[in-house]
Amino acid sequence: FFAECVNIISNLIPAAVFLLTLLTALYFEWNTIRISVTVVVLTLLGLFVMCIWYLLLVLFIGHLNPLPFLAKSLRNIWNSFYHDSGTNLVSNTLHMCTRKLGIDSSLSSFSIPFGAIANMDGNCVYLTIAGMSMAHLCGVELLGRQIVSIIFMVVILSVGSSISPASTILAITMLMNQINASPIVISILLGTNVLIEIFTAICNNMGDTAITVVVASRSKLINRQIYSQK
Repeated sequence: FFAECVNIISNLIPAAVFLLTLLTALYFEWNTIRISVTVVVLTLLGLFVMCIWYLLLVLFIGHLNPLPFLAKSLRNIWNSFYHDSGTNLVSNTLHMCTRKLGIDSSLSSFSIPFGAIANMDGNCVYLTIAGMSMAHLCGVELLGRQIVSIIFMVVILSVGSSISPASTILAITMLMNQINASPIVISILLGTNVLIEIFTAICNNMGDTAITVVVASRSKLINRQIYSQK
């Protein structure tokens, strides 16, 4: 009975997220909704650019064909849709690195767990775009000193926001306090935060794997035959 209840609740979560987004759209003015949509679009675009950058790193610095890396990462990326925190994917990523990409376990066993905590590129993109958009919504003019402060805060908060789902909302709240903007407007991100965190987890995980592949190639800790196999 308990398992059935949990299954029913899990199936209702997408509907609840949609309802929350709809209520947010009905409550706020059009200009506010426009900024919320802009945050989502710009964040997804930024994450896509980051993923392209990873492939370029594998190609030009790792001197490897990025297509096998991308193809073998698809299954792991698909699993990211079911885990909105990259730390839950460590075991799957380790298996993929050693069995499918041919990376020496002495490297991947260190780089992947460490990257799942410290290498949060996707979170940095989200926090930067959301923080600056919310500051614009509050009418806060960002000067040189505040921009530098945002850079340091984003790097620090991105590490902490990888611990649990929805923690990026808390990180954005702290960022808003840093630039003296009202944290109340963050409520417009609640309806879209679940979707964005899924894609940030994908970006984070892909970044960890790409950097591991590059380091393994440069250090000659990768079996190129296994890497090239389909």
